[in-house]
Amino acid sequence: MKKYILLLSLFVSFSCEDKDENESEGGQIVGLWKATDAGEYENANCTGDIDNMGFAFLQAFGITITMEFKSGGTGTYKMGGMGEDIEMPITWNESKSEFCLMGIECMEYKLNDNKFSFDQKADAYCEDLDGNVVNYDESTCEQDPSRTWNEASCSFNEFTKQ
Repeated sequence: MKKYILLLSLFVSFSCEDKDENESEGGQIVGLWKATDAGEYENANCTGDIDNMGFAFLQAFGITITMEFKSGGTGTYKMGGMGEDIEMPITWNESKSEFCLMGIECMEYKLNDNKFSFDQKADAYCEDLDGNVVNYDESTCEQDPSRTWNEASCSFNEFTKQ
């Protein structure tokens, strides 16, 4: 009987160690997350109503977006559909509640049970007919018909843990 109690206590202690180790390496964010809502805020400061028609359009065409966060602060962003797949590396830091796409664009995230969300701000900019960003202010950009001024914006992104 003592032998079984000893084995049971060893099993329980190793199980607890593994759980604690996994939590310290990533906690709640580790896992696969699928985009379940997205849209543009009414205002560039991330306030107001959210228009998610663009996300509905992506879903109608079978486009899926996932983010997989692995222990140790790495992961992968994937977008796929219509015969195309895009993958980008992710790094993340739970203590800052932040993740970075390709080590360039970093965003603060919020976790709420099985929901993961973040806001993504975009500054206003001017672009030419080829989609290249040009360094013009709004009035200079609008004077040239071959250029388009894009207002600052903020988008909402929500993922659900799979």
